[in-house]
Amino acid sequence: MLFGFVLMCSATSKVWAEGSKDFVNYPGYRMFLDTRDPQQLKVYAGAGEYINVGSSHVGIDGGYIRVYRPNGTLAATYDNTGASSGLAIINNSIQELAGPTGGGTTAGSGYIPGALQVLPGQEGIWTVVFDYPSYVNTGFNNLLNNAPWTRQTNQPNNRRVVLAWDVTVTTGNAGNQGGTSIEGRLYSNEHISLINGNGFNTSPIFYVLTDDGYQYQVNIIDADPFRFPISSNSLGLVNGAGEPIYKSKPESAFTRDDDAGTWLAD
Repeated sequence: MLFGFVLMCSATSKVWAEGSKDFVNYPGYRMFLDTRDPQQLKVYAGAGEYINVGSSHVGIDGGYIRVYRPNGTLAATYDNTGASSGLAIINNSIQELAGPTGGGTTAGSGYIPGALQVLPGQEGIWTVVFDYPSYVNTGFNNLLNNAPWTRQTNQPNNRRVVLAWDVTVTTGNAGNQGGTSIEGRLYSNEHISLINGNGFNTSPIFYVLTDDGYQYQVNIIDADPFRFPISSNSLGLVNGAGEPIYKSKPESAFTRDDDAGTWLAD
């Protein structure tokens, strides 16, 4: 499916997607996943289903994927060390498009996933984080959306961005054990991407779904975004009481925080 940006008619809303593969057929340059601000991808999975994850940055300069259960406890870390060695690594554009089908019983052309089965009582909203131990603001080479790539050549090693990423829910088994994929399970409050510098246009399509069930198609044509944050917050910036201020502010003038219960009135 195409990447879906879901804008609810309330302060909390959702962005639907499966992964970077949903952008490759758009004209222009690839929007790398930005790690400067913490991003959390949320995925719904039922008991017995499997959550398959992978990315091109795992193990590079400490790059990792962390998967959290609905109760907030850490279920797995994939960083190409220890028990996770060789897992959850997308090595090239062929594996990106084929998804979590490499190795296992399928021995397909996709990547070998980090796969977690949802146990009884654990069904609900899981959290997936793609990140590095720290952030470094250095340049990297841009890449056309449909250009072939390899992890060794094209995944930046600067602790800044992720070239390719995937979160796939399967039923019956893991993706590389013959499981059947289920689309439309992934969402987030925001999607922050990056093209290095200006002069590199891109033309993605997003789908906006309101809380009332109306769906809109947003064609972004020849945008030159450099950094491209998309938030599904209908209120914009708010004060400590959760009231919109109807102003924009420099990033240094506000705090990103997901626990409104700790906010101060001023």
